[in-house]
This record gives sequence, C-alpha cells and structure tokens, in this order.
Amino acid sequence: MSDQFVEQKTTGYFQRLGNSLVGIFLGVVLFLASFGVLYWNEGRVDLSKIAATATEIPATGTTTIKANSFVSITGNLSSPETLGDRPYLEPGEYIALRRKTEMYAWEENSRTTTQKNAGGSETKTTTYTYAKEWAENPDDSSRFKNPTGHNNPAKSIESQELRVSQAQVGDYQLDVNQLQFPINQPVNLTAAQIPAESKNKLNGSYLFFGTGSLSSPEIGDLRLSYQALNKNIQATVFGDLGNGNQLTPHQGRKNVTFYRLFPGTRDQAIANLANRHKLITWGLRFGGFLLMWIGLNLVVEPLGVVLDIIPFLGDLTRTATGFATFIVAAILSGLTIIVSIILHSPVMIFLALGLCGFIVYRWTKRKKTKDQLA
Repeated sequence: MSDQFVEQKTTGYFQRLGNSLVGIFLGVVLFLASFGVLYWNEGRVDLSKIAATATEIPATGTTTIKANSFVSITGNLSSPETLGDRPYLEPGEYIALRRKTEMYAWEENSRTTTQKNAGGSETKTTTYTYAKEWAENPDDSSRFKNPTGHNNPAKSIESQELRVSQAQVGDYQLDVNQLQFPINQPVNLTAAQIPAESKNKLNGSYLFFGTGSLSSPEIGDLRLSYQALNKNIQATVFGDLGNGNQLTPHQGRKNVTFYRLFPGTRDQAIANLANRHKLITWGLRFGGFLLMWIGLNLVVEPLGVVLDIIPFLGDLTRTATGFATFIVAAILSGLTIIVSIILHSPVMIFLALGLCGFIVYRWTKRKKTKDQLA
C-alpha cells in the first residue's frame, strides 16, 4: 500500500509578479525555439525514401552490381556462433540478446494543486506518493522528498545488450557492431535454457534473485527477462556492397548513415520506416506547437498575476488569454510548417516562385489595364 508526504508552500503576490516577469524571458526563448523545431522537423530525412533507392539483389549466388552500390538483400539471417548470457542464460540460436533487469523498488510520484488567495498570494500543495514497483531504472531514493523508510539499494545486476561477432544474410557478411536492428522478440525461458547454477532462480518467464518471491517480492529483489533477435529468420538488410560480399554502412543524404536490418521483406521494412517517419513528424509538429503555445502563455502570464489580487479576475484572464494564444500558436505553427516544407524542397520553391511571379504579373496587367481605361 502506498504512503504519502504532503508539502505546502505559499508565495506572496509581489514574489509571484517578479517570477512571472522572469518567465517572460523563458517564454520568448520557447517561442523562438518552436520555430527552429518546426523548421528542422520538416527537413528531417525520410529513411523510407533512402531505403527505396537501394538496388535489390538476391541473397545467394553472384551479382553484377558494382562495388560500393547501395543495395538491399532479403534472405535467411544466420551466424556460425551461438549467443548466451552466463550464468543466467545458456547459449542459443540468437543474433542478439537484451537482458532486462528490473528491481523491486520505491518509486516517488507527485501531484500539485494550486489555490489562489485573496490579495494575490498563491498556495501550492504537493502530495508525494510512494509505492513499491518493478523498475528497470529505479529512482535514486536519496533524492526523494521524504527518503525516510523509502531506501532503494543499488542494483546488483544491470541490463545489458549482447551481440554475436559474425552474422550474414544469405551469402553476405554483416558488421554486427555497426548494424542497427530491433531486439524485441520475447524469450520464453525454460529450465533447459538456464545454467545449472541458476536453475533454482527460474520463476515463470523470469529469473528471480532476492529474499522474497516473484509473487511477494521485497525491496531490492531482482527479476531478469530477455528479448532477442533470433537466427534463421527471413530478414532484409540495407547497406553498401563492399568487396568480398561484405555489407558496410551507406552514407545517405545530409550525411545520414543508413545500415539497418529488419525482420521480414523489403516492402515491410520500407513501410515500417515510412510509418515511423510519419509518426515522429506529427509528434514533433505537435511538440513545436505546444512549445509555441507555452511560450506565449508565459509572455502574457504577468497580466493574470496582476489581476490575481481578485482571484476570479486572474482566472478569467488566463482563460481568455489561453484561448487567444492557442489560436495564435495554431496559425503561426501551421504557417511555419508550410513555409518549412517549401524551403526544404527545391520543387516547392520553384512552384512558390512561379506562383508569386504569376500573381505579380496578373496584378501588373490589371493595374496597366485600369490606367489605360482612366
């Protein structure tokens, strides 16, 4: 069961006013930064378009493609090695393993409520809640607001990623250390996969280390699980064709290094990259808008603080200014996105210049006609 620690802090009217004036500077910084984020986002390289330019070659047999060409190969992923993680996991048919180590630990969460007082002061009440949870990166309990009775020991076993030193797709050798690939297939642990010294630690799909049990753990207890990239699956790899059937990293547009492996077909890999690019693009667009809106709200915040001498007026002002800044941020971020798309595309720049030229031509012709009629 969780426990709580409550802290209250009251800030006077003039101190709040001073803080809000300082916030104007931060608001201006966030407002200007939002334009940079939105512009940079529209210029990000779409990796699916890089992947689509790769020449597809068969995974086995000879090829007429010249060296240093950017290629994609779909075939069987294999390695002459096995991979394990002693003393926790016996070697098996894996290309890569990710050991995930979680500790049962205290976690601190906080929730703050604010109350405006007559005269313009403000009281903030922060409730810190402490609960025991499994965490891969447990909180540093020395930083807790109330560390008494909530001590987290140091993790004795850390998470780790392991890879074989050699792997290939079909006849083509891969540089595993530089290659990017997902490690996301759960390993269903069985007694046969666990070394003798750790067999008694197997509990369901976890290896358990501690004084409690998996169903009733104690603070500091650990549980280990694994994810893998398995051998002998169909995979597609993208890279430059080197000498001796070696695939190496490809240097793409804007110095983007592209050297990746995906389970499945080439089309699935390109679709995966396209969906990821679209998701990140819209996420950063929303983030840029949010940055702009927050910045504008910080700039106008002193007005709300001044009127907080009568709390109702301050709240009403914030509602009105919040709506107004939302509209302004939506318009400005939308225009910034459109302009950024144009500036990052030579074709769009050409079309924009052509449109501007056409508008100027029509305006000049109409003015000339009007002058002649006059």
